[in-house]
Amino acid sequence: MQFGPTPTRTVAAPSVDDAVTTLRRFGFHEHERADDAAVLKKPGNRFSLRVHQRPLEARLSAVGPGEVELGLRYDQFIVIDTGDLDRHADRLAAAFG
Repeated sequence: MQFGPTPTRTVAAPSVDDAVTTLRRFGFHEHERADDAAVLKKPGNRFSLRVHQRPLEARLSAVGPGEVELGLRYDQFIVIDTGDLDRHADRLAAAFG
């Protein structure tokens, strides 16, 4: 069961492999892998107030030629999100193009 917000963005990337490479530059590490999908996790401080310092999970899946869907969520239980995760998803998506 998943709790909390899960913003998704469609980004321009030739493949899931290229998207994984891009997210590794932001501190994500590959956790699970399939043919056209990947799950990456970023360790962090559970008590931090800043979204980029919290544990995060990114899900990548191919949606078309040259397009990958990026889904981002907290890798911990969150009671309230003030929109920081959505803004962080925008920043990550901007790195693709």
